[in-house]
Amino acid sequence: MTQVLMEDIHEGWQVFAGPDRIGTVSYVRSDYVGVKTGRIVKHEYAIPLELVSDAADGVVDLKVGRDAVTRMDIA
Repeated sequence: MTQVLMEDIHEGWQVFAGPDRIGTVSYVRSDYVGVKTGRIVKHEYAIPLELVSDAADGVVDLKVGRDAVTRMDIA
């Protein structure tokens, strides 16, 4: 398994937690990926890069499910 690097992820990419689309990448930092969620009630989460399992072709896959993301602190 290869490690996902911040250079592998770009703003605007779709983010999935398992089969669920949770939002889009809003920013990429050295240790975190900012993810905007929601259509009516919007949130932005700072997802640790270590929770990203794969990133390619405009899609970021997380190692955790939607419930784990919603329990994270809002950025």
